[in-house]
Amino acid sequence: MIIKKLKVDDKTFPFDPQKTLITSKVNSVGKTSLLRMLLYSLGYKIPSTKGLNFNKMYFITEININKIDYEFFRHNDNLKINNITNKSSDVFSVKAQQIEILSILYTTDSLEILKNILGTHYFDQEKGWTLLNRGLVIGKIRFNIEELLTGFNSKELADTNNHLKNLIKEKNDYLKIKPLLELNRGFDPSTVTDRDIDIDVLHDRLRSNNIEIRKTKNRISQYKQVKNDNQHFIDLIDNLAIRIKTKTGIQVIKKNDIVGFNENQELILAQISRLNRYLNQLNDIKFNLNKKINSSMSLVKLDSQLDHFKASIHNLNITPESIELIIKDYNYEINHTKEQIKKSLYNLKVTEKIFFRVKKYASILGVEDMLDNNTTFLLTDNLKRYSGAKLHLLVFAYRLALLKEIQNTTGECIPLVIDSPMAGELDEDNLSKMFQLLNTEFSNNQIIIASIFDINKITPINKIITLDKGVLK
Repeated sequence: MIIKKLKVDDKTFPFDPQKTLITSKVNSVGKTSLLRMLLYSLGYKIPSTKGLNFNKMYFITEININKIDYEFFRHNDNLKINNITNKSSDVFSVKAQQIEILSILYTTDSLEILKNILGTHYFDQEKGWTLLNRGLVIGKIRFNIEELLTGFNSKELADTNNHLKNLIKEKNDYLKIKPLLELNRGFDPSTVTDRDIDIDVLHDRLRSNNIEIRKTKNRISQYKQVKNDNQHFIDLIDNLAIRIKTKTGIQVIKKNDIVGFNENQELILAQISRLNRYLNQLNDIKFNLNKKINSSMSLVKLDSQLDHFKASIHNLNITPESIELIIKDYNYEINHTKEQIKKSLYNLKVTEKIFFRVKKYASILGVEDMLDNNTTFLLTDNLKRYSGAKLHLLVFAYRLALLKEIQNTTGECIPLVIDSPMAGELDEDNLSKMFQLLNTEFSNNQIIIASIFDINKITPINKIITLDKGVLK
């Protein structure tokens, strides 16, 4: 993948296929904003930077993906992707169809990889240099190592992961029920009036009626489909001009030769007509039920409705204490399932491969001593022992090792977007080691860097974008 240029409103920023440096003489003039605009233009939900509102701006990005040229047009939630090479286009909603967009961008349909891939090739100036294996990449975009490793072996772990998701969802449902039960403490169900019960009966009838209406509409649609399919079939017979051999010679089959076709179609029409009459009756019942409910509801005070709701909860015969026990069981099962997943991930071949790649990269950066001696390091929860420049370099090695595995899986190089590589306690010597790693292991990747530091001292830069008055000035 190569990002060729980004146009924001009426200003254009071209990028080199190799190394581009976005720089300035002073800070706070738009370097970070330009990187975030770039990601926003490609379909990510990136928060606007101070003084800018990305949702009101127009973005056009020219990009080459797997030797195919694309144009990404984004304004607010709408993203149009033009395939220049194949002369086709699609329009997407970023909010509803982000995964489809990312699957085009990264040439993979693995949900787990797509949800976590940004964390492997984008290093944000605020969160990017402390994010190791779990946490926020930028905005609300998260990174999770367990999920990403699962993406490399989704078939082996799919059932266990689905089981975990279901457990978490069910537990959350019980957590929502608990406050309702607390609300019901001390309630006397005898205070519910007959009028409340009558309304409940009407609502039950309305629900049953709506179900019957849907079933009837579905049956009408099915009959209409059969009728249309029959007509299509009979017309096809005419068009095919099928010839058969008879005692008197060769005969061409025509639709008029089919016995009973018209009678069969008339029977279907009769069924449709009968069901339409039934549907009209159901709609009349629905109208009358709604009329009665509205009439009754206007006579019922809000307090009595609340009492009726409490009575319904009371009839469930469940206490907050029993819910607490159920939640406790769910917590045990969730933790047990997470441990199963962890053990499975430790033993995957890809986990071992990534771990040894992290060791290799960490050795180049001079932080190999910070690693544990086995694959459990990849999933460690003990991050307090890491800090300063060594954490910065370890994060770089760790996430680049994951990026390399993604590239091996998809067969496509992904641009590295690096914001403020001299952040924290990093010095020029450490920066030199970082570019030594990039130049040896990611020589085919496009690299876009934002930094006030003159990176040319460390490694040759092919293009420099200088911002001194702000990103759009």
